Amino acid sequence: MSIKLNEYNVVYKRVHRGYVRIALVFPSTYQASLSSLGFNLLYYLLNSYDEVYAERFTYDTGVRSIETNTPLKEFDVILATLPYELTYPYFLRILYDAKIPLFVKDRINEKYPLVIVGGPAVSGNPEPLAEFVDIVVIGDAEPTIPVLVGKLVEHIDRPRALLEELPTHIGFYIPSLGKHEVHKALTENLDEAFHPIKQIQNKEVEPVYGRGFMVEASRGCSRMCRFCLEGHVMLPKRDRSFNVIKKLVDEGLIANNVNRVIFYALSFFDHPEANRILEYVVEEIGIEASIPSLRPDTLNDDRLELIARAKQKTLTIAPETLSPKIAKILGKGFRDSFIEELSIKALDRGFKLKYYFIIGVPNETINDVEEIPKLVNNVVSKAKIRQHEAIKLSVNPLIPKPQTPLQGLPLEDPQSISRKLKLIEKKLPKPKATLDYYSPKWAVVQTVIAQADRDIARVLALWSQTDIGLGSWRKVLKQTGYSIKHVFQYREPPYPWSHIKMRVSLRTS
Repeated sequence: MSIKLNEYNVVYKRVHRGYVRIALVFPSTYQASLSSLGFNLLYYLLNSYDEVYAERFTYDTGVRSIETNTPLKEFDVILATLPYELTYPYFLRILYDAKIPLFVKDRINEKYPLVIVGGPAVSGNPEPLAEFVDIVVIGDAEPTIPVLVGKLVEHIDRPRALLEELPTHIGFYIPSLGKHEVHKALTENLDEAFHPIKQIQNKEVEPVYGRGFMVEASRGCSRMCRFCLEGHVMLPKRDRSFNVIKKLVDEGLIANNVNRVIFYALSFFDHPEANRILEYVVEEIGIEASIPSLRPDTLNDDRLELIARAKQKTLTIAPETLSPKIAKILGKGFRDSFIEELSIKALDRGFKLKYYFIIGVPNETINDVEEIPKLVNNVVSKAKIRQHEAIKLSVNPLIPKPQTPLQGLPLEDPQSISRKLKLIEKKLPKPKATLDYYSPKWAVVQTVIAQADRDIARVLALWSQTDIGLGSWRKVLKQTGYSIKHVFQYREPPYPWSHIKMRVSLRTS
């Protein structure tokens, strides 16, 4: 895939002796990498150091760098950001295709690059990748990258020597040392943290979330939803101030030649200056804005008006459930009448609606599930709907994630989930409402990987050398004799990830 000539804001450096060359890997599509603020942050942060040249790789652009067409194998360091568990086999496949041994034990000399990974999923539980990587960055990038770069420059001829010098009690997990306690690295003040002004833009390839300047308004979330990995791994909640966000927006729109801002936050309107931020973008600058999935209880008439004026066409809200009983388990606030009222107002204003729901929670009944199509039917009967498929539902199985209060819950049987999904789909008022869902079979795979210990290494290694599909997953499980029964049962601590500390106490009641 040739994309270099269509890009701008790319970093090019003349490589000198003594430079640390870092391969920055995003094991998904190139298009998705354009919408990854974390990937952009790492690219520009690493390249802000004179002694470092970071170049990009994605799964679909091959094993030569986008910037200089250099083979992956020739870099000093491979640093991968892994958005979630199902990117793990794709990352391993990139190593395999580059003829880099997958297992650390087979890369003991300086012939091969040092392999480092980070991201919310691996911060929560690094053990599934422990046999493959030299270092796992636990927590935020901003406090760890300077330490890492300093040690890399110091040991440019022998990168593996830094494994003995990193602060393994905070921020850095070295799997070869065995399981050892690590506390996450934390960026305490976002106003003082690095944020990329320039971001990779492509004149022809449309990013997954559309073209625009990405701004992280907040990190973490104070709501403590009991199923949310990001909410717990990224605690505590931190906000960028209005003045800093304003400066970022002013400079970023020019640097990227765009007229739209994409805000990143787990709950945007929980930012204490959310209204002021949106008013500045919509009223003072007069550009478009995109706001991520929202909590229904943070919305009102004024905010709906602001979002409409930002030219956002779809309002995405995440009730997760319409059952008071299930809401308590998930840690969600509950007011079904408010959700219905909000939905009608949004549709009447011309928005499309997208709902996020979770099913497969222990003690869930069919009546709980039926509340979902019941809400949609009530909304459709009362709202002024001007278009087909005005309402989209994303209904997903509960995946018990490490580091969350629900980490010990069993996964519901995929056949049971499928029956519930069929029930929902059957009762939806088509064509005005449509159903999208995460495959129950893939939910099993994701849960198995998310909750795994190091003994899953052979499974991931073999699977990465196939088409990485469900059929090959089943074949590899049979070939290795790896059992997945534990994900359908209640589990008690200690967990495979119990040595990784998020510095917060989990609610268990």
